Amino acid sequence: MGLSISTGVFTGLDTQSIIEKLLEVERQPLAAMQARRSTYEAKISAWGSIKSTLSSLRDALADLKEGALIAKKAESSDTSVFTATADGTAVAGSYNVKVDRLATTQVLYSQT
Repeated sequence: MGLSISTGVFTGLDTQSIIEKLLEVERQPLAAMQARRSTYEAKISAWGSIKSTLSSLRDALADLKEGALIAKKAESSDTSVFTATADGTAVAGSYNVKVDRLATTQVLYSQT
């Protein structure tokens, strides 16, 4: 330390040691507060991590609820008559398609 105090020449007491011990006692509340602060900062960090993880879970559940993670597939019982495709926005279900008449080709010739 920067203190230069002569020892208790007249009293025989080690005043330097007494002063150092008193300063140590005065620093104890500060050390305790610093330890509590470190503990609180660690807890805040842990809660931040939990919040981030829960937010990611919420987003994943929202995607699952909307069906974004489930591939959609369309099938036809007779692909020579009807074909279909599905994307991520398709609504699950069974759909009936009635074919009244198949289209035929028409060819027109013109002689000039």
